Amino acid sequence: MRPFIKHKIAIFSPQGFIDGNNAPSFITLEDIKFCASREIDAALISLSKVVHFNKNGISSLVQILEEIRGKRAITIGFCDYRLKHFENFKKIFNENIPFCLFDTQKVANLFVGVIQAEVGSKVLLFAKEKTQKNSIAFELHKRGLKAIMAKDEEEFEKIKSEDMDGREFYTYAKMIYIGSFQDKIASNVHGNLIIYNVADYIDNSVNERFDIVFHKNSLNVGFKFFVFECKDVCSVNIHGVNFFSKLSVAAAEYGGTIALCGLKSNAITESFRSELEDAGVLFFSSLEKLLEDKETLEEYSGGAAINKKSSKTLNKTLISKLPIFINSAIYTMKIITNIEPKKSSLKISTLEIEEREEKLLSTSMGFYGDIDGMMVLIFTQNVAKEACKIFLGDEIKSQSELIDGLSEFANIIAGRSKTTLSQQKCNISLTLPRTFENIKDLTKNLEGKKGAFVQLDFGDTPFYLFLTR
Repeated sequence: MRPFIKHKIAIFSPQGFIDGNNAPSFITLEDIKFCASREIDAALISLSKVVHFNKNGISSLVQILEEIRGKRAITIGFCDYRLKHFENFKKIFNENIPFCLFDTQKVANLFVGVIQAEVGSKVLLFAKEKTQKNSIAFELHKRGLKAIMAKDEEEFEKIKSEDMDGREFYTYAKMIYIGSFQDKIASNVHGNLIIYNVADYIDNSVNERFDIVFHKNSLNVGFKFFVFECKDVCSVNIHGVNFFSKLSVAAAEYGGTIALCGLKSNAITESFRSELEDAGVLFFSSLEKLLEDKETLEEYSGGAAINKKSSKTLNKTLISKLPIFINSAIYTMKIITNIEPKKSSLKISTLEIEEREEKLLSTSMGFYGDIDGMMVLIFTQNVAKEACKIFLGDEIKSQSELIDGLSEFANIIAGRSKTTLSQQKCNISLTLPRTFENIKDLTKNLEGKKGAFVQLDFGDTPFYLFLTR
């Protein structure tokens, strides 16, 4: 059963009954190899379509998940279960569950994978065991989220019912268990700022826990400000200093900046701090104060990163995949708006956009793996609003809301392209979307890069797709 991968989480979805006889058929050797070859942070089994499972069946699935974990060092567990399933797990494993349990896939994404919730989002939770309460709160804290713990189930249901419109809480969870957990450095996005959450000791192990491939591709797609939330860091030794120094120097080659927020004075020596400042690393007293400082955020993340490493040239392999990206864009736009865009021009050139009276918006996503490159989508305001109706409704309340909608739109097109490519045995991973409200920032970021420049007519208004490396 090939899993569905979203936000770096692989989800298996068996159906019916699970027992010792049929459990191995749900996740085969080929599925294990598939997961081992992918850049994933977790492998979970969804029980949304499972009627019943017994001890032998679930134990067999756990053994298979542990085999995947042994190859990828990832989080494993289950999601999308009912109360009877949750209680069954605790009985089978005598309250000592060696994996994670998440109410839903949305809840799972709070803990693993590329997080979709905004920094500071509140999550309403209830857990009976004190150790679980602490573990859950700590893991969410590391990911930049606020855990609000109800004192009992009655209070949980009361608060949840009062927040039916979801204005205060991002989501709710009361059937959750944090078992054996991965130790990768978590990342999330705030606007065009990427935030990494680190804790405890920053030593040589940071090199193993940091996803450097994801980071480099985020630079390449146009992100330029990377902040490490360090308020829970106990100490930074010479290996940690070397890690941040090298990261800062590498980022500078793309016009990017590395910053450390909330690092306590007793966690780093003055000489180490001075060494990092000489390498271009910035220090801020706290993440909260940085996020409130709009001028500083604009200075370091508002513009485009100047990509000085533009030696990669467009190649025949990437051009041969161009129809997949074009068809994905056309299909997605048609489904959302009921209007079928038409391809009106295609040329190989640098990115050249004619000045228009209407402001242009853009979003870009990098991809890497069997092929690597960048997909850029450029919209007029009107086309952007049409494209985002499915996410935002008919009324767009703010420009930032529209930008967020465009990011989701890019995710859909890139995800559809990724699926089609995988069917051709061409596997890629995706960066997070990078948005540009100023088209000059985009052209500056892509200065000198040649790519396939496609104009797609949406009624009487064009929008554009640019595919480059």
